[in-house]
Amino acid sequence: MPILLEKGISVAPLLQSKVFCMEFDYDEWPGNHTDDTACIRPYSASIFHLRYHYRDVFPEPEFALQDNKEGSAKIDASKAYKIKYRLNLLPVVGQYLQEEREDKANASLKNDDVALMDLLGATEELEIFDSETLQQYIEFKWLKYGRAHFIFGSCMHCLYVLMLMIYINATYLHDQPGVPHTQYTLILSLAIIYPWIYDFIQLAQDGPAAYFSDPWNYADVYYIYGSILNIVLQIFVGKWNVWVIINLSLIIVLMIIKTFFFLRIRESFTPIVIMLTNVIYDLRIFLMFYSILLFMFALLFSVVGVGLKEI
Repeated sequence: MPILLEKGISVAPLLQSKVFCMEFDYDEWPGNHTDDTACIRPYSASIFHLRYHYRDVFPEPEFALQDNKEGSAKIDASKAYKIKYRLNLLPVVGQYLQEEREDKANASLKNDDVALMDLLGATEELEIFDSETLQQYIEFKWLKYGRAHFIFGSCMHCLYVLMLMIYINATYLHDQPGVPHTQYTLILSLAIIYPWIYDFIQLAQDGPAAYFSDPWNYADVYYIYGSILNIVLQIFVGKWNVWVIINLSLIIVLMIIKTFFFLRIRESFTPIVIMLTNVIYDLRIFLMFYSILLFMFALLFSVVGVGLKEI
């Protein structure tokens, strides 16, 4: 399938079939439970040994087997639901970790040169995302690896926005002559540490060529190092310097864009964020023309207003 994706061949019928979804029913696995919530769990050992790994897949007490006297849950027959087990085989198409039954410590990496998520993200065949198998695969990746990391990044971004709001309020809106604002700049510098570390690690792992191949990373670089530059300029140059004001304005614009990016974590915000992104891209020619008009009229009004102090 990775070769088909790379060559642009349609794989939607393949994903919507039952090729990557195996239903099973083992005597060693319980057939009924009082909880009808769908669960997605990882399994990296051999599928031929899956029959004997129920306790490894579901170690929680509420999923204990009935023959396990310690912590086993009694099932009310009047509220029991039939359990349907499915094994999603799609992860083995890409890079995955294969455990050995006898020695789990010596797990081996399979298909280490196949980045399935990157191939799926680069495809233009949107019909593949209607596949239930692929939706489960993406949901597992998100819940297992992405959500906690994304939430922490969102919290750190909100912290930086809050610190910048406090700084601007104290230094620009309610400025007191003769009162230093060094403490605010130090707080501002603490809030930018996490984004700087995260991007530095990403640059070191991907390498400069791969890192700068993504245009959005240029915006991240300016956002981070522009914020550091802003702190230095605020301390040594002064807040009313024209270059300080321009730099801070660009940082705020990038902050708005990153805020929209983090809002996508909420399902209710995702459609409007995608819509705004597409609309802005489609209107890029008009926005460029509009920016030229604003710039020219700003020059005109600056000339007209020269010497008119009372205006």
